[in-house]
Amino acid sequence: MSDAWIKPFEDNMSPAEMVIFPAEGYRIWHVPPSLLLKSITTETLWNPGERLEAKCTWGSCVCKSPEWRTPGYNLFLYGSEQRDMCSAGIYGMKTFELGLESYEFEVKVHEKMEAGAKNRIAFGKVYLWGKLLECERGFRAQYGYPSGIFNTSDISADIATIYRVPLLEFKS
Repeated sequence: MSDAWIKPFEDNMSPAEMVIFPAEGYRIWHVPPSLLLKSITTETLWNPGERLEAKCTWGSCVCKSPEWRTPGYNLFLYGSEQRDMCSAGIYGMKTFELGLESYEFEVKVHEKMEAGAKNRIAFGKVYLWGKLLECERGFRAQYGYPSGIFNTSDISADIATIYRVPLLEFKS
């Protein structure tokens, strides 16, 4: 793997600001008819039994350019702080509450477009490891894999079985 996705951080951070350890976060996925988890903002499929590896999707990593700014999830993770950087990485929110907020927002958006939106959005926990960046509200990591799926719909148990992870009790 190319480490281009993390290069903008390394150029602007001291080694003490970069944390390299296993972490667990909360995240959401899109669920296509195949029941394979798909990243919510990209076409990236999470293959069962395989770690997902972060990749810069901009090829030569135009994110190194000072003009490149990604306010979306970066703003969510960093709060009011803005950074010029690549948005590549495996994302996870630090708390259940932040993950739940994201889940409820996506379900509400999808309910406007299709019936059964809860069956199209999965909410769960994710293991994050490799190079890991701790941010204000979440993490971005080099590698990730689901560590559990919350029982939010009638297909949650099937997804948990496919990925061989626990089905987690959901209390909102």
